[in-house]
Amino acid sequence: MIDIGQDFERMRDYAVGRMSDDEQRAFEDRLVRDPALVRELDRSLQLRDGLRQLQSQGYFARSAPKGAGARRRQPRINAWLPALAAAAVVGALALFLWVEPRSSASPLLVASTASPVGARFSFIAMRGGTMPNLRLPSSGSIDFQVQPAAHATVPLFRVTLSRQGTGVTIGALSALKVDARGYVHAYADSGRLGAGTYRLEVEPDAGAQGPRESFEFRLQSAGAAAR
Repeated sequence: MIDIGQDFERMRDYAVGRMSDDEQRAFEDRLVRDPALVRELDRSLQLRDGLRQLQSQGYFARSAPKGAGARRRQPRINAWLPALAAAAVVGALALFLWVEPRSSASPLLVASTASPVGARFSFIAMRGGTMPNLRLPSSGSIDFQVQPAAHATVPLFRVTLSRQGTGVTIGALSALKVDARGYVHAYADSGRLGAGTYRLEVEPDAGAQGPRESFEFRLQSAGAAAR
């Protein structure tokens, strides 16, 4: 739930870079978990960038009065609203470009973890497999373990995780070695993954040849999984 006053101040501080590193990481972690906050930040950035773009194009320029009795000329709302809507599209793109590089300092996927493993999901390529529904643990790390088809001949692999609907990688690891059972492991903090549909991909790394395999799955909250 969004606290309008407090969250507005946080969004403003985040947008202008007034947060400390710890505050920034905490805010970005919350963005991952809170779609409503993302939408509010998105609207704020769209409006800000849209207004700046319109100002640079002279939409808010006012001509000087021609006589003592002349009325001050006001900008026509119906003239600049369509341009503001178009500028908002640019603002929406700017939101992701702004947030994602800052998040890279704290990677979503890691090759090992010291925190307790709250869930372990195994992925092996099978014909005719359906998309699994997986329960999102309430805490701890998620161990995504994948057995690549070429695990017996390829020494190193690359794993990427993306959220469906965005087409953008949210986590990636390179130079992963297979364990004694032929699996590579990628760990993610469950608190940074929300419910939704994801794609996990594994492929040979370091110039090795082999297939690129893709696994789609749904993460569901404990409440949704119980219904």
